[in-house]
Amino acid sequence: MAVDPDGRDIDPETETQQIKALRDPSSKTYNETFADICTQMENDHTVIYRFNLVEADYISLKGNKIVYGNVEYEGKANGMGAMNINYTWGDSKKIGHIRIPDAFVLLEEVSHVGQFFNGEIGFGYKEETKQWTTIGLDLMDEVNAKKTTQQNH
Repeated sequence: MAVDPDGRDIDPETETQQIKALRDPSSKTYNETFADICTQMENDHTVIYRFNLVEADYISLKGNKIVYGNVEYEGKANGMGAMNINYTWGDSKKIGHIRIPDAFVLLEEVSHVGQFFNGEIGFGYKEETKQWTTIGLDLMDEVNAKKTTQQNH
């Protein structure tokens, strides 16, 4: 059951120091785009957002694709939805010989939340699997999230 513990709509138990620094204009790691999307999350009183740091090199393997982060919707309970922003952190992630910066995965996943706010992607319930899945997330959404992240990192 999703419960908004303090009215901020971002679960404070999941907001790490790194996330707070990315939102703090006085921090050297401040990211305006990230902060703006987090403000939208706080103002969305229909969904509670949770940041979930995955303590692993990656979240999953899908064929030959390594998944470093994702956004999952849990549906609604008592009128409030829950969205999990799952991400990895650290310098062990690489694409070929290029190291992925620490906050890159988190910034990309939050960019997908921004796409959700803009109506570019959504979530639907699949009766056959009894799970929520993304709707409308295509290659261009992935490219745009990565471009937004690269331009703002």
